[in-house]
Amino acid sequence: MDSSGIYHTLASILASVSSSSVAQELENASLENQANLAQVLAEILRRENYGDADATKVLDSYIRRLIYDAVRDDSTMPGANFQLAVRLAHAKFLDNFVEETVGKMEELLRLGIQSHASSDDAFEVDMREFLEAHAKGVFNDTVQYSIEGQNIAELHDIVLRQLRFWNSHLLVNKTNVPSHTTKVASLLPARLLAAMGLRNQKIATASSDVLNHILNYHHASLSEYSEVFWEGICSILNSSVRVDLALKLWLGWVSAKSPIVQPTQEMLQQDKYWSLIQASLATGFSERRKYSLYILMSSLSLLRVSVNTRTLQFEPKTGEKSILTWNKYSTLIEITSLSTSPNQLRDAMPDIRRLLDASSPIPTSWMVVLIALGFSSGSGGVQKAVWEMILDLEKRQLARLFGEIEGRRFLKDIILPYGSIAGTFAIKPSQPDFCEHGTAFAKFLSTVLKVNVSTTKETALMILGFIDERQDFLFAPARLYILKGVMDGLTKQLVFDESDHMKILVKIAKVHRFTKMKTDACVAAVMRLFLNIDVAKVGLDNFLSSLTEAISIKDYLLSREYIANLGNHLKTCLAGQPMDFGDILYNLVESYKKYPPSRNDLLKAVLIFYLTLFFQEFQSPVLDVQHLIDQMQCQKEYGLRFTSIMTTNQSLFKIVQKKSRSEHTFLVVLNQYVEETEGPAYIKELAALLSGISPETFKNDLGESSECPESVLKAIEVSWSHVLSSRASTQKFELEFEQQRTDNAVIFAQCSRFATFLGAKVPTLHLGQTIETLRTYFLPILGRNKHDNIEMTATAERFLQASLQILDQCLQTCPVNQLDFFTVSEILDILPRLMRFLENQSLLRALECIRTMASRVPSELQKYIDLDSLILQLYETVDATTLRSEFISTYFGFIDIIFHPPILELARSHTGMTKTINKIALEILKMGTSKRSIKPKFSLSLWNAFIESPEVVCSSPWLVDIVVDIINTSMNVKDMDFIVDYPLAEVFNEIAPGSRDHYREYNGETEIYAQVYMFDMLSRMDESNNIQANFVKLIREKLFKPWTQNFPGMPIYVAWKKPSYLQTLVLLERFVLESEAPGFLDLIITKVLSYEPHPRYRFLLEWIMVLCILRFPENRDCIWKHLRFPENQNPKLMASLLRVGLMVARELDTSIREEFFTELVHVDVPLASSTKAIIRHQAIAMLLELWDDAVTFGFESLTSNSFFSRVYQGVIHSPYYKEYSGAKSFRTFDAKKNYSLSGIFGGGYLIGGDPVELIQAHYFTELPETPQRLISIGASSLIEIEQSQNSKVSFSRQDAEALTEALTAPLQTKAQSWDPSTLLNPPKKPSSVTSIPEPTSSDLILMASLIENPLNLGGISRVSECLGVRELVVGSKALTKTSEFSSTSVHSEAWLSITEVPVAEITAYLREKRSQGYTVVGVEQTDRSEILGHGWACPKRCVLVLGTEKFGIPADLLVELDSCVEIPQTGVTRSMNVQTAAGVVLYECFRQGNAEK
Repeated sequence: MDSSGIYHTLASILASVSSSSVAQELENASLENQANLAQVLAEILRRENYGDADATKVLDSYIRRLIYDAVRDDSTMPGANFQLAVRLAHAKFLDNFVEETVGKMEELLRLGIQSHASSDDAFEVDMREFLEAHAKGVFNDTVQYSIEGQNIAELHDIVLRQLRFWNSHLLVNKTNVPSHTTKVASLLPARLLAAMGLRNQKIATASSDVLNHILNYHHASLSEYSEVFWEGICSILNSSVRVDLALKLWLGWVSAKSPIVQPTQEMLQQDKYWSLIQASLATGFSERRKYSLYILMSSLSLLRVSVNTRTLQFEPKTGEKSILTWNKYSTLIEITSLSTSPNQLRDAMPDIRRLLDASSPIPTSWMVVLIALGFSSGSGGVQKAVWEMILDLEKRQLARLFGEIEGRRFLKDIILPYGSIAGTFAIKPSQPDFCEHGTAFAKFLSTVLKVNVSTTKETALMILGFIDERQDFLFAPARLYILKGVMDGLTKQLVFDESDHMKILVKIAKVHRFTKMKTDACVAAVMRLFLNIDVAKVGLDNFLSSLTEAISIKDYLLSREYIANLGNHLKTCLAGQPMDFGDILYNLVESYKKYPPSRNDLLKAVLIFYLTLFFQEFQSPVLDVQHLIDQMQCQKEYGLRFTSIMTTNQSLFKIVQKKSRSEHTFLVVLNQYVEETEGPAYIKELAALLSGISPETFKNDLGESSECPESVLKAIEVSWSHVLSSRASTQKFELEFEQQRTDNAVIFAQCSRFATFLGAKVPTLHLGQTIETLRTYFLPILGRNKHDNIEMTATAERFLQASLQILDQCLQTCPVNQLDFFTVSEILDILPRLMRFLENQSLLRALECIRTMASRVPSELQKYIDLDSLILQLYETVDATTLRSEFISTYFGFIDIIFHPPILELARSHTGMTKTINKIALEILKMGTSKRSIKPKFSLSLWNAFIESPEVVCSSPWLVDIVVDIINTSMNVKDMDFIVDYPLAEVFNEIAPGSRDHYREYNGETEIYAQVYMFDMLSRMDESNNIQANFVKLIREKLFKPWTQNFPGMPIYVAWKKPSYLQTLVLLERFVLESEAPGFLDLIITKVLSYEPHPRYRFLLEWIMVLCILRFPENRDCIWKHLRFPENQNPKLMASLLRVGLMVARELDTSIREEFFTELVHVDVPLASSTKAIIRHQAIAMLLELWDDAVTFGFESLTSNSFFSRVYQGVIHSPYYKEYSGAKSFRTFDAKKNYSLSGIFGGGYLIGGDPVELIQAHYFTELPETPQRLISIGASSLIEIEQSQNSKVSFSRQDAEALTEALTAPLQTKAQSWDPSTLLNPPKKPSSVTSIPEPTSSDLILMASLIENPLNLGGISRVSECLGVRELVVGSKALTKTSEFSSTSVHSEAWLSITEVPVAEITAYLREKRSQGYTVVGVEQTDRSEILGHGWACPKRCVLVLGTEKFGIPADLLVELDSCVEIPQTGVTRSMNVQTAAGVVLYECFRQGNAEK
């Protein structure tokens, strides 16, 4: 009998007792007796129909105490006091309590309205308009409402308790609908909706719970409340807070059984209704998406009218088919956002593509949400699968997806950021100049821009806006690929027609924080985008100014092709309009007389100047080219700056010189300098101008004359006199004087350089004076003023650069007898004093002086005993300059010094010099792993040294380590910014077409040239030269050493083994001596091939063996003892030797070929039946070749052999051969034919397997042929590697019926199953995807302490978490930390309670659990086991015990079990894997538990 029956019986017994006496007892009773008396009193009053008012009042008072004095907790579910209050409450009490609740809620809502917005008592959501419309009682009071802080807290507590009471009452009384429930439904909903917007989370949640109970169980009491619910839900959802509460309420609203409460058809026709569902679906975690999906599907099922809004189109006539399509959409949402399996998503991709077709009833905005949710998935595999799908969409699908504003926002907010992630720009070593992701990204953007012509402008501006907004952290390569995509997508469309559009382009172009090549490539792309500007609308002058600002200091990017394209663009845009280039340029020049022009002003003039020269249409009577130049030159330093800007781009300047007939431009400015009529500003600009002019450009300026003009020689005299007079006029470093002196020194150095280039003798170029100038130069004394220090340091560096350049010219041109030891030592003694101010170019000039002396007077330089120390000091200064200059060129200078043959020759007899240059070389070489082009420069300098003096190089054994290091050069795959420069350079070449190789121009040679030069050098070494042979021997020993350390069980991948080592050994096999061959071959067989596991390494070793045997055929029998009757059979070794034997047999001399070939057949045929698969397969495959070769060579003794013939016939008629004969080549590699540079380093054997860099033939053909290579380059044996592209799946257009049929096919999903009841009635504490869920309500413990295999234990953990096990018991938690456990547990341990119970403590643990009421059941096959599925019932409180993998549950534990259960089996195998068995039993327990519920 339950408690209510007991009190009913007691009430019957005490019927003679009056209710008043019981009430009196209740008032005086102790706390523990009050509950019993109250229930008795309630039963008596119920029988008396509550006639005793005083007793009723006592009961009501007690009920209120239960409600208001209940223990405070955070639980939203009813406690014991609330449950008792619900049982005691009667109709009259409830009617009064409704009024009381309404009053308190209005009081609370009024307080929320009048509180400050930042107050904790205020509304989180603005509900004022809603309250004015539906709860006017809140605004009845005209007096300002105020309440003390303590009273506010009490008010909150009172309302919260009232709401929890109603929550309990409505939940308990689900079926009956008394009058007060109607009153609750009529008075509370509007106020509850408003309370959901309060900042107090507890009250908002409690209000939501009460509303949901009214909707779920008492909806019949609601009348015409749809409008209230709709406006309340809208108010909350529009604020983006309390969204989950609003969605839960919305779900209950659409799920209500009464049509009176459900959304009206008018509401369902509103676009806002569907857009709110869509917005909720697109945001939040999985629970919110589940709410939104169910609301969507329920709302669609309610539709009875047509809907034609922007967000939804629906026709009742085709409603059933549309609903099926929407069901498929719902499933796809589950897969993309709630699942973590990319394979499921790939299976669903055809359906997603179909939904993107025009015939699909799913609007575009919903498809945007679907795909966007895939990118928000926590699974990287899902995100990648979605990305691949988007790249693979057809044009019509892309047009639909990105044709509306939602699609463009999706592009900007999700697609562009994901496509710009640095890690996605991976480069394959076999294709270092191609970035698959970047190329596909750019092509995708280009297609998007092309497929929607009407929105091309908006899309392009949105993409450019993305670049502009993220300029500080956008991955530089992504920036370029995005710009290329826009550039390709716009082609020749004039989409930019406002000044603001040009400003965006200018801002993008002015971001210079990347490396120079990346920055310039982006600027070049922006220059191309300027050709998409409608000049007629923005104005010509404005256009030219913006273009100039975008180019700014990057005017060297201008090319003849670009000027031509720009001119054609202007002609197209300005067709029929007057072209006022002359006026613009004339006004610019005139303005210079009033206001000093900026560089951009001068650049704009240069740009117009180019256009007028290239296009006759742009010329004007006002503009005379020669007059302009003369006029600009008359502007003194401004004219010089104008000319300097023009000469920056020397390729264009050459055209200017021809077309403008402006010869002797430089002579004019030199004459003005010689006449000494100009001031320091002019001299400074002249020095800058001459510094940027090459001798070739200066010679072109002279026209047909090839003699050195007198003005040049005169300028040399004047400038030198200024240098000397300035030195005499001051006794300390004075910045202003030294700057002018430096400018004169630069003018002298450059003019001397021009004169020397023209073959003139420089009369004032005196070695002694130059040395004295450097010796007596006053170095600046740096102070505390940082700006002055920078100025002084820069001035000193420029002066030293010019002076050392002059010194180097003197050293090159003076008679050798002047370069005695005294002069050499005097020059070298000066350098340490100047070292603090030697930077970059000045340091390079110092190194050039040393190099010149080494070339002209090596014997005198050798006498200088501190030369090694001086070079080391110069090298150490580089570290001090790296932050202030481009230091790579400085390192290049040291590399040239190190490998200068005279320096190498000097090092042979100078131990200190050897150590110094070796130390410098290794340090610079170490930088080559992270700094591009250092290793190629190293290799090139060493190659040049070898070509010039091979004996000197090969007599320097310290170079061996450098050679080996360069051979080991590989693409730095860890540094994405490093390797992506190769494909970026190719993109740059495409953006700015021409003859320029941009990678080489900016960075030097690509890294692959390091190996190219080295392999080419080794190919030219002569094995007959003892010096070269000894040098190669040292190299071979170092390269082969890693393989001589092989051992049994060798791992496949070892850090110290490189494929390039063995490739080089193939190249250098010709250096193996005849006396060394037997031991070398035996070492390969017994030590190397016997243990080497890597297939490519084995192949190269086999190749080396073949080459060696072919050169020394007397060693050909070394393979037989390992093939005929080996003592210890080594399958891999035997397979290798079979291949070696076949390759050797084909190339042997005819006198010994047949004998060796016959022996090979005799060995191979028996091995075709070997028990070892690898030997058997190799032997069978070789039989085919042996027969064909026997026929080719005419070996009748073999072809007539019936046994050999029958074996051959058996092979070719086998199913294996028939299946693979057309798909697989059985021909063994031709070792001799492929022995070439291209065959070794770029051969077809490198395709597949581990990715490696391929060196194809054209790299070697670029190098000179002399001295002769001793191994040919060979033809490129590589088939061009096709750029990998995803194959497209084509889908034809389908009508709605066919589409619906296709969409009814099932799709695999792995997201957790759910239904609306679980959403409307969640567990106590609903968990988000970011929090660990509460323990399951199941009371099942799985004892797995006997399991020792972490793989099995991980699987058991996974199935336990899936099927609701409360606790998993393991023998040691250390097992759960292993990689094997994680590989099968898929992080289920994060959501599962795991307890550690060692094996020795299992018995005690089981006894303790049995004492707590658990039943202990073992999963084991015994004579008393119950059969699973045949009447066995899983106990409600159960400990399931699993046995060990091999022996099950031991006997000492079987006696501790209450029972056993076994899984019925019909197969021959007597047992299952333990994790499989656990899954079967756990599912049965899970199924039985659900059946009870």
